[in-house]
Amino acid sequence: MSTRTRGMSLIELLVALPLVALLGFLAITLLLTVQRDAVRLDGTIGASRELRHAAGILFADLRTARSEDLVAWTDTSLELESTVATGVVCAASFPTTMVAIAEASASAAGLHATPDPVDAIWNSTPQPGDRALLWLAGPTAFDEDIGATAAIRAVTTSTDCGRSPLRSASQRETARLTFRDTLVGRAAIGAPVRVTRRARYSLYRASDGDWFLGRRTRGVSGWDIVQPVAGPLAAARDRGLVVSVHDAAGNQLPGGMGRALSIEVALRAPRTTGPSRPRTLAPDSTRITIALRSSRSDPR
Repeated sequence: MSTRTRGMSLIELLVALPLVALLGFLAITLLLTVQRDAVRLDGTIGASRELRHAAGILFADLRTARSEDLVAWTDTSLELESTVATGVVCAASFPTTMVAIAEASASAAGLHATPDPVDAIWNSTPQPGDRALLWLAGPTAFDEDIGATAAIRAVTTSTDCGRSPLRSASQRETARLTFRDTLVGRAAIGAPVRVTRRARYSLYRASDGDWFLGRRTRGVSGWDIVQPVAGPLAAARDRGLVVSVHDAAGNQLPGGMGRALSIEVALRAPRTTGPSRPRTLAPDSTRITIALRSSRSDPR
């Protein structure tokens, strides 16, 4: 016995085809909407990511800065003495003005639970042209310690602190800093030392036309090549970077003038809809405010 398969009638086909077309249209519209939202979200996330990175770098550099470390500034740039290393004096030789400071290993950075006697952190190795802020004892035992800043002429390794109780077995080596000028006073063993290097933040335009937050450092041979920190950011005319410095009363200080006690940095980044036919959306922004440290004295 044969079974006859019944097909669709012409009327059923005329009804089904528009329904299938309508469902296809709705599916394509939904997919395009999801794709546009994903591209827009990617542009927003990218801008927020770059802003967070830029703010994190600036905060890390400024949180240890003193009022005296802020060298110069404009509305779109900032120049300061950035911390390179911190440590303590574990040996000294005067008047040859050589001081050895302890270098920390990974343990001082908190990579294991055993603490070092000296919590010395080196972001990078000191080099000639850096400046060292160290505490010097006065000419008599009754004088208070005074801070002195000296330019470094040479940096060499030293074994002078091999048996110093300030140096633990986990610390690798020490550095001997030879200064350009003779320091008045003597370095007390155990006195803190902070090494700084001149750094400058500003916006710069890359070869592709985008604007980036750049950082340059200064050594004995002058300023090095600008290194990108984050970007792309808004152009200088669109206030991609805005720096304002204030005194103790909250008044904004003109560039490089007055005693700065706080600094505010605002950053703006454009949001785009993607690489294919990009469309610029409203920019994203962030702002950080940092109170600068103050010291009793800092003769230079």
